Amino acid sequence: MKRFNKIATSLAVVSALSFGMTGCGGSSSSNNVSSDLDHYVAMVSRGDVYGSEVKDSATPAHKAVEIEGTNKYEFNVPAGDIVFPLIATGGYIDVDGNGKIEVGTDVKLDVDLKSYSDTLTPVTTYAVDELDGKLNATSTEIDAKLQELADAINEASETSVDVTISDLVKPASETTVEAQLAINSVYAELHENSNNAGGSFSLDDVKATFDDLEAKDFGSLSTKEMSVKIEETLVTDLKIDTLSADDIDAYKSKMEDLFGDTSLDLDSLTSVSDLQGKTLYTIDKDATPATYSKIELADSLDSSSTKLKTTTYELNDGEWKEVTDSDLAATATLNGSELTLLINDGEQEIKNVIDEISLTGSALKTDLSLKDLTSQVSMDAGFSAEVEGEIYLEMTADMKNPSNI
Repeated sequence: MKRFNKIATSLAVVSALSFGMTGCGGSSSSNNVSSDLDHYVAMVSRGDVYGSEVKDSATPAHKAVEIEGTNKYEFNVPAGDIVFPLIATGGYIDVDGNGKIEVGTDVKLDVDLKSYSDTLTPVTTYAVDELDGKLNATSTEIDAKLQELADAINEASETSVDVTISDLVKPASETTVEAQLAINSVYAELHENSNNAGGSFSLDDVKATFDDLEAKDFGSLSTKEMSVKIEETLVTDLKIDTLSADDIDAYKSKMEDLFGDTSLDLDSLTSVSDLQGKTLYTIDKDATPATYSKIELADSLDSSSTKLKTTTYELNDGEWKEVTDSDLAATATLNGSELTLLINDGEQEIKNVIDEISLTGSALKTDLSLKDLTSQVSMDAGFSAEVEGEIYLEMTADMKNPSNI
């Protein structure tokens, strides 16, 4: 029974996911991007930034590797080995926040973003530049510079709401409207200086841009929607060139160099049946032991029950070892846009129903948020839980080589 609870529940998540395809400064600027004891993780946010080159200020520098399909970058060293500031160079900004880098809407990151913490934004870049890139600056030094910026914004603002340091150092999509306007105003000044040799940062110019943005009517929007709208407005106001088809080809080539090519074009997926005959992968590095699974979809997915072949591996003595359970079986029934997945180990059943199939994600990997998906297992006490996760179109580096897990 214990074996079923661990493996079959994992398999339920894995198989259901296959049908739902759709960032130590110690300062106030840390947003607690998830890191473990051995790997420091940073997030690059000017909108989500993909394909950037992120390093610290050590000699020689430690270089981070992008976590596929995210704006997070992982150093293969613990936080104690990182020398601040961190620096992000180049990359592509997901302006409209849809998880894809696309022609006509998104832009290149044209300024270096820097930070004394795990989150790199225009505001954290301002603090680093004002401290002349001093190595491992103290939180007192950093906060003093950030307070100068907050004071300037509050002086310029027509509202009675004061912007705080805490507001300013968050990603734009997670903070107040006033802070969003401030972050974009700082970016505008950084952008202008990057295109004008010898230019210097001016808080007066930041205040002027803030005034211009504050005077615009963005309507009543959610925090995320407001962040996108302000950023799109600034791209237009600053006349920043959006990406061309050649830029997209360069981006895809860079991602393929990092993560490998894929034979499946996500943009072509419109229904579950488009996945037939494909092999998908998922991994849970936080499980004990860590696991990954390979899901081989049948060549024909229709309204009849279809067997799925799922092979699960556990990390054992530094190697992936296949887990076998002869009683474990999975079937899927597809009826229009509703898919029912049934997993049976001979004693108990797990049933999943996906009411809506939607597609999101980058060119190489999907990020999943399965709508109205509930896993229910008949156990002594019984439980239900919503499932969220990620699947891959090919084996990841950790699946091929688990030595770093």
